[in-house]
Amino acid sequence: MADNDYLYQRLGDVPFPVFDRDVADAPNAELYTVCDPATDLLLALFKAAINHELAHHQTSPATDSAWYKARVGTSLSAAMPVADTLYQQPTKQVMRAAKWGFPLLCIYRVEAVDDQATLYKERTVWTWGVDYIMGELTIEDQRKLGAALVYVHHLLHRVIEQQGHPAYQSGAVQFGTGKGGFDSIRLTKAQLGAAEFGEQGEGLIMHALHLDLETVETADPTAEDAPLAGMSLSLGLGGGEGTIPDALQLETEHPGEKLDSLDPPTS
Repeated sequence: MADNDYLYQRLGDVPFPVFDRDVADAPNAELYTVCDPATDLLLALFKAAINHELAHHQTSPATDSAWYKARVGTSLSAAMPVADTLYQQPTKQVMRAAKWGFPLLCIYRVEAVDDQATLYKERTVWTWGVDYIMGELTIEDQRKLGAALVYVHHLLHRVIEQQGHPAYQSGAVQFGTGKGGFDSIRLTKAQLGAAEFGEQGEGLIMHALHLDLETVETADPTAEDAPLAGMSLSLGLGGGEGTIPDALQLETEHPGEKLDSLDPPTS
């Protein structure tokens, strides 16, 4: 297939086209890394921020952390603040299909509205779902750990406002080009309480926080790696006494093409 058979455009951080070199090698090959890198970014950033702020570490709670002290004697006594992550909406079917670690952080796209950003650029406004699910908690466990749901809401609001967190990529600014590709990002709604997973009347009641997130991604019709086509242009100059045809001749072919045309003939 010829190079110019592709779109060579970009929407947010999603390029067109995508190639095998853009996808990680097996067994970690996932289209998310190239077809939806923003989801990868949000999961990694939010997980790092929650674990660091509550547990002061990414893999094992520090002894001076609030999480280390409060989790003792609860069903989460061996868990990190974020023990597992999920790219999907935590539907009843999804929750029954696998044994997830709790607390579970889920981030997923819900719906999009496409409109015009400027006269020449289109944009997509996405609504996302963010769920922080602590799992089944007894009344005693809820008393010990339930406030983490409120804390996570406040924390993610600050992370978005600051466009990053010191625990993720040394605090580098996120959400711009190459970092999710968002023109804007904001939290719009939060719900907190018990969520039921499983058949009605037989499901598990889990304590959870749900957030609605809104992002804007703008289309770029001129990707940097698009192949450039050459062009020749002739201009005539003239006045009252007539016109000199082809007085100016402009060539915009790729330098390599011009050099080839000047190679001496071979015998």
